[in-house]
Amino acid sequence: MSTNRITKALEVCCGLVLTMAVFSVVVAHAAERRLALVIGNSAYKNAPLVNPGNDARAVAAVLRASGFTVIERRNVNQATMRQVVREFGDELAKGGLGLFYYAGHGVQIRGRNFLIPVGSDIQREDEVRDQAVDASLVLEKMASAKNTANIVILDACRNNPFTSSFRSGAAGLAVMDAPAGTLIAFSTAPGQVAADGTGDNGLYTQHLVTYMREPGLKVEDVFKRVRAAVRQGSGGKQIPWENTSLETDIYFRLPDATAVAEDQQERAREQQAAIDRAVKEALARQAQQASATDRASIEHEIAQRVAAERVALERVAEQRIAAIEKTLHQASFAQPAVDTKAAPQAVQRTVAAPGGATAGAIERSAVLPKVKDGWLYKITDREYGKAEERQVGQRVEAVTDQEIHLKSGRKVLLRLTSAWNPFYIVPRDGVPRTFDPFIPLYSFPLEAGKSWEGKYVQTRENGRTFSHDATVTAVAWEDVTVPAGTFKALKMTGITWYRRTDAGKGGAGKIVSNYWFVPEVKRPVKIEILNVANNRIVHQDQTWELLKFRVR
Repeated sequence: MSTNRITKALEVCCGLVLTMAVFSVVVAHAAERRLALVIGNSAYKNAPLVNPGNDARAVAAVLRASGFTVIERRNVNQATMRQVVREFGDELAKGGLGLFYYAGHGVQIRGRNFLIPVGSDIQREDEVRDQAVDASLVLEKMASAKNTANIVILDACRNNPFTSSFRSGAAGLAVMDAPAGTLIAFSTAPGQVAADGTGDNGLYTQHLVTYMREPGLKVEDVFKRVRAAVRQGSGGKQIPWENTSLETDIYFRLPDATAVAEDQQERAREQQAAIDRAVKEALARQAQQASATDRASIEHEIAQRVAAERVALERVAEQRIAAIEKTLHQASFAQPAVDTKAAPQAVQRTVAAPGGATAGAIERSAVLPKVKDGWLYKITDREYGKAEERQVGQRVEAVTDQEIHLKSGRKVLLRLTSAWNPFYIVPRDGVPRTFDPFIPLYSFPLEAGKSWEGKYVQTRENGRTFSHDATVTAVAWEDVTVPAGTFKALKMTGITWYRRTDAGKGGAGKIVSNYWFVPEVKRPVKIEILNVANNRIVHQDQTWELLKFRVR
């Protein structure tokens, strides 16, 4: 068998595996029964709201487009709410995925959440139980139905219209435990209040329907991105919150099969050269003594090894992503105190330092480089089982009040702000990237427990553009050993969601990274980068380790 035919067969097999994986998800999605109850109450007599009716209409439209059978009600009284919840529970008992969305007034009384119907005449706190609907009634109906999975979304944390006549005066909604197989989402954190909004939709639902429409996002990822967008849009005043015990993957919209195919074709071309090289080398070693039968056996063995290495790498990549996202998730629920003076493109917050900081804050002035400072790194690139090592040197070419220029060889390959944040890079493929405003790697002063966010657009010289949503957390001080020695470093962990925004298709995914910053080196001594597309193709799996450095 010719080398060409071997590589072509491998490429077809890889494409077939991915196509079958996507097809199996599509079949499961199509076969799944989906039922939603959507309620929006706006027309209250004493405290009318602007947006819940519009919010319910928008959510119902997105759910119908996602294959849900939707029961939609607006401006309903208590009797109607109870009746429609009963109908919803009866239908849910027939199986499938259940979703309940409510927008309107909601209050908490002694740790229980109540949804306020239109037409209620509540004058005292003790009248709420008789005239409102306990939100736990919905959870009880879902538990009785014993269906596969459920989602509850409560955009009901607006100001309590009865505060003056209530003894408790508790704001927002109370925490609700999620029964097995259930996700409960709140438009803001427990005990906090969300604004009704002045546009066609509330701030929360505006972003919710946007990300529910995006193909290929699991429901947990939808709510993560909604949380980041709402927090930034509210200046940190509103932070959505979820409680989940889901055990299966759920998508509002499946991955775009065309985009998946295009991404696979592009990746296959990149992989073909490496596979072709491996096949040729193996055949050359065996050419003198191998018969035609032996050669076919060798080709089959190589194909199996390449496929096994690819599966193993994807498994390791998923484990590394899960570990990093777990760290970020733990940090994001530590009740952050928002720094309202932060720049719009880099909203900051401070959380409790995991494990406790062992060193003080790092000021920008202490790590500002000088001309001729330099660093030499060993870079390990991993591609489907094969690790390639190379060395890259970086030297400071120029420093101003606004910029730092780093030179590699004879070319200036990185331009950064004076806070070490890149806005121009020429990577290994030689295609320059510009970033507007910049990649938010650092937010000085750096200290354990600090977290910051940023949105930016990457533009490539070949015309491709990508939007990015980044979150970085300074986790803790720890010891790290690299070829240059052992250092006390501040470990930072970041996750960036990206999506292609030019006319081309495909190109969505996430980048997870760890980097260990050492003040006396003025740079990280170790960096880990993992870039994985939504279709699980690994675009980059790379480790940087410092070999030596010279700073003044």
